[in-house]
Amino acid sequence: MKKLLLFIAVIVLSLSAFAQNRCSITGEWTGRLNFLGSEIDIFYIINHTDSSITAVLNVPAQDISNIEIDTVRFDGQKITLSDSHTKTLFKGIFGGESILGDFHIVGIEIPVVLTRKETTYEAK
Repeated sequence: MKKLLLFIAVIVLSLSAFAQNRCSITGEWTGRLNFLGSEIDIFYIINHTDSSITAVLNVPAQDISNIEIDTVRFDGQKITLSDSHTKTLFKGIFGGESILGDFHIVGIEIPVVLTRKETTYEAK
């Protein structure tokens, strides 16, 4: 009986750890903006710990790399990434392996789906 309870406890703890890892927003997120007939890839690198959340923005086509986002909010479902330097705003809903949202720049709103890249990096 003790072995059965121990086995069940190990399974439950393993599943819980797996679920937490898959539901973490930490990682590299990429999306493609379709704007005026052009496609531009954007990348956010998000680092979420128990005490803080940070993000950087990369837009290789515009030679933008590692721009620290000055306002990052995440409540477990809704995420907001706002930067006063680039005048960009992203608002989305976190879905585990994707974030469905809108990218705003200079008063223009562009729908975008960010997807998790396999390789993740910590935001600096």
